[in-house]
Amino acid sequence: MKNFIFILTLFAIIVSPVFSQEEELSAISRINPRVLTAGEQFTLTITVNYPSAEYVRVITPPMPQTLTVDRYIVFSRIVNSENVTVIEFRFTASSPGRIALDFFTIVTPAGIIETNPYVFNIYSAESNYFIPRLFWEGTPQTAVPGERTTLTLRSNDWNAQLPLPSFFMPPVPQGVILSVAPLSPQERESGIVAKYTLIPLAAGQFRLPARILQYENTRFEIPALFIRIN
Repeated sequence: MKNFIFILTLFAIIVSPVFSQEEELSAISRINPRVLTAGEQFTLTITVNYPSAEYVRVITPPMPQTLTVDRYIVFSRIVNSENVTVIEFRFTASSPGRIALDFFTIVTPAGIIETNPYVFNIYSAESNYFIPRLFWEGTPQTAVPGERTTLTLRSNDWNAQLPLPSFFMPPVPQGVILSVAPLSPQERESGIVAKYTLIPLAAGQFRLPARILQYENTRFEIPALFIRIN
């Protein structure tokens, strides 16, 4: 039995590709093109410093419904006189927005590594703008004069630190006090775009019309808001 185990081990050493134990396994990612557009293919390329593609296996994260894998290939290539493995995914996003993917796991005989998570900002084919999906979160249908109400504008596919919440401040209708509430970095990272403090002064209707704002190459389509003041 011991001889049998030795033979298997020796065979594995013979057929496995040479990889220096002093060299740390690593992966480099590249996305092409730089501007990603809904309905058009884009490529995620992961280059691993391992010499033989036939020994490399890739475990992908869960894919959202808005992202389709059109092609997946693994092949060997010589880069700067070094044999490496290239992993190439071709995707198509069906709609504009922000797509977040968890890490890819790459398994080789020399070890297992994980890539960083990926975030793809997909722009509209018509406008070439990134259009995050915005909505009012937890807004009450009614409010009481003199009482504070918090209005929260949130996005599920955008969490940048700019522009600041004051950028989204709407014109203040008559009969109310409306001010921008401060946001913590954690709230911004969670997808909160802006928060407002509303104090109605009298019974009636509080209405904010739908608005479109543009900041650099991002277009914000803010939905309308209506609250009845009793």
